Parts: sequence; C-alpha cells; structure tokens
Amino acid sequence: MEIFAITPIVFKGLVRTSCGGVHSNKTKLDFYSKFKYKSSMNDERISRLDTMDEIAFRELKAENKRLKKRAQEAEGEVTIVKGIGQNSPEMKALAARVKQLESSLTRCLEINESHQKYNGQLQIRLTEVEQDNKKLAHQIEDKVNQLRKSGMM
Repeated sequence: MEIFAITPIVFKGLVRTSCGGVHSNKTKLDFYSKFKYKSSMNDERISRLDTMDEIAFRELKAENKRLKKRAQEAEGEVTIVKGIGQNSPEMKALAARVKQLESSLTRCLEINESHQKYNGQLQIRLTEVEQDNKKLAHQIEDKVNQLRKSGMM
C-alpha cells in the first residue's frame, strides 16, 4: 500500500499545501492533526496487516508442525506394530497353528488321493461284478429255458 504525504508550506499564518489548498492557522492545526491521524491510521492498518500476516504465518507454521508430528507418530506406530506383530506370542502361536493346519491339510490331501484311487478300483470291480451278474443271469435264463423245453420244468 502506498502512502503519499501532503507537505504543508507555512506563509504568514496561512498554510498552503502541496496540493494547492490555502488554510488559516486554525486550519493548520486541524490539518496537522487530521494528517497525523490519517497517517497513524495508515501505519496502524499496515502494522495490522503485517500482524495479521504474521499471525496467519504462525498459525500455519504451528499446524504444519502438528501435522509433521502426527505423521511421525503414525510412522512410529506402524513400525512398532510391524515389529511387535511378528514377534508377539499371539503371532508365534498363530504361526504354529498355521503350520499345524498346513501339515494336516497335506495329510488330508494324501488320504483323499488314496481314497480316490481306491474308489476308482472299486468302481472297476463293481463294473466287472455287474457284467458277471448279467452273464450269470443270461446263463441261468438259458438253462431254465432249456429245462422247460426238455420238459423237466
């Protein structure tokens, strides 16, 4: 903000200003007091603006500091959780349980595979027995028909 000054020129009890106005001595005092008041108001506005900028700057600086501190705390907590999480008794117990379940799963898969093989063999055997049963049923039917023809039945 630019402040311009009006320079008073005193001549025989009259005050002439650089902007061309002529005033009496009484006006001279009024002029000085008004000028002084206006310039102090401008100075006050400028200092108020500087102060407001400084306050805003300080507030932003404090907020930045708080946010940095929060980020550091969060990073620290993550590090702690990662470090403690893997070495805690709960995690060790869970890791042991996972190993136990994996070995159990391996045994179950092996048993399942052997059962599938055995079921396949049983299915083959069942098919053979069914075929033998059909053959025997035809043989019996043929014998019964033969006996009927011969009159024994």
